Amino acid sequence: MSNKVNSFRGSHFELYKEWLAEDYVHLSLDGFEFEVSKGKVTVKIPTPLWDVLRTYSGCVTDLAHLDDTALLTRAENIVDDRIARYSGKKAKNPLVASFYQDASKPRKIQVREMLRRLLQDRDSQRKMIRQIKANQKQTTPEVAEKRSEAMQRSWKILGRRAEKRKLQSERIYKAQQARYEKIIGRLLHLNKAIISKRP
Repeated sequence: MSNKVNSFRGSHFELYKEWLAEDYVHLSLDGFEFEVSKGKVTVKIPTPLWDVLRTYSGCVTDLAHLDDTALLTRAENIVDDRIARYSGKKAKNPLVASFYQDASKPRKIQVREMLRRLLQDRDSQRKMIRQIKANQKQTTPEVAEKRSEAMQRSWKILGRRAEKRKLQSERIYKAQQARYEKIIGRLLHLNKAIISKRP
């Protein structure tokens, strides 16, 4: 049995959430180039497919904008609906009614439990919205431009350092060459002196 919920699929991809792990979205791709390194995966996604994937929102935020009064009203409506369905099922089929056991509790307790659950869900949704906004701030064109400028400055600095190192190594090479030439000159001079002293 699959744990996948809210599946969004095409011929070569699937975006889905897993039951009981709905804070994450899973992306499955078939037949795409990818690179894997420690803690990182890079996938080459065609632009038309990327435009399709971008339209998928795995984020449910229907409770985030509700105040406490609206949340209480929603909890009461859910409980009342469940009680009505339980009453109908109980009359028709006691076995099916067993799936609605929560509906047999007093309404006040059901509303309290449902409100607690909805409050937790609302807090999670609001937290998710804050995270989305924070991520959007990090990826705005201005931030990307600043990063690009910083990268360009880094490349210039690295380029200057590389040029400096090149000049230093050229100087060292020239100094070594001069030293070797002096040594060779001395050796040649000594050689001439030795040859001239021979009878």
